[in-house]
Formats: sequence, structure tokens, C-alpha cells
Amino acid sequence: WQSKADQKLAIATLTRASQIDANSPGMHVLLGDVYRQNRRWADAESEYSKALALEPDNRSGRLGLAISLFADGKRDVALAADQLLLQTNPNDPHANLLAGEIFIQLNQYSDAEIFLNRCSGIQSEFLPRVHALRGEVYANTNRIPEALSEFKLGMNSDEDGSIHFQMARLYQKIGDKKAAAEAFQVSRQLREKKDASATVALQQSGTDITHQ
Repeated sequence: WQSKADQKLAIATLTRASQIDANSPGMHVLLGDVYRQNRRWADAESEYSKALALEPDNRSGRLGLAISLFADGKRDVALAADQLLLQTNPNDPHANLLAGEIFIQLNQYSDAEIFLNRCSGIQSEFLPRVHALRGEVYANTNRIPEALSEFKLGMNSDEDGSIHFQMARLYQKIGDKKAAAEAFQVSRQLREKKDASATVALQQSGTDITHQ
């Protein structure tokens, strides 16, 4: 509850600030970041677009817009926005990470690998995600040992059990039944935890609507 209250306060504060300084690209980016953290994709896209209208070369605005579009299911538009960043800076680790993730969704694993290999300078908090995505690339290009190694390095990013599930399938392929069973068990536990959290969030959302 306190976290939700803080988020609402942050949005209200930033909204007031943006009204006072409506011509500040940075303020629109900050407001976009808050909306994105709250999964309000359309609002985030609107704020990032306002920042870019004021400052077309604003990197944070461009990256935030691309991420929000991708999260909102607008994959092709997100890729176009991300490619604009990469044209300016081909070695931008965050733009490369997003491109890698998009190309994996497109099942274009060779292209995804190229972009993921350019993420070496990314902050440590994003490294588990990079490793998990590399694991997907290797798993889908028949490099099982390399895939398992990358998935192990990316375990910390497994919020819904999907990484452990992929590991279990790979263990099955190489005949390691014990490791496969253990990975399937962890996958189920993580998925159940994720589902429980989603149920609680939905119930809280319903309570909020009722109290409005």
C-alpha cells in the first residue's frame, strides 16, 4: 500500500511540475519514467513524445519511448525508435539490449546475438537479463552447453519460471533427468509465486476502483 501511495504521489508531483515547466524535456522524461514504472504505457509514450518534440535528440526520451512501445506490444514501432538510437550510437548498451530482445521475439536469433554482444558495457543490474537472452539465442541455435551456462548466469532475472523451464527442456535433451526435474520444480514454484502476486495486484486494483 505504501509503495502504491508513493507512486501516486510521485505522479501527482511530477504532473504539477510539468505544468509549471511545460517546456522542460527532462521533466517529461521523468514523468514518462514514472508512468512506465506503473505500466501506464500510453501515458508514458505521450510524455516521452512530448520530450522528443522539444528535444529530438534526447536519448533518455527516445529510449524510454522505445521501451514503452515494446512493453505495449507495438514491436515494430519500438524497433524503429530503437534503431534511431543505434544510428546515433551503435554501441549504446541499453538500445542494443532492447534490439536483442525484439529480434528474439521475431525468432531472428543471429541478429539478436549481434546486438546482445554489444551489451558488455551495461550496468551490472542488467547483466542477468543479457545472459538470459543469450541463453535463448544459444538454445534456439542448438548450442546447449553454452545456453545452460548463460541461463545459469541469468537466473536472477527469472521472475516467472520461464528461464528454469527452458533449462529443464535442455536438460531433457541431453538426458539429465534429475537436473530436468529440479529445474521444472523451480519453474513451477516461480510461476505460482508470480500468479499469486498478479492475483493480489488484481484484487487491490478492484478495491481501488470500488473506493473511488
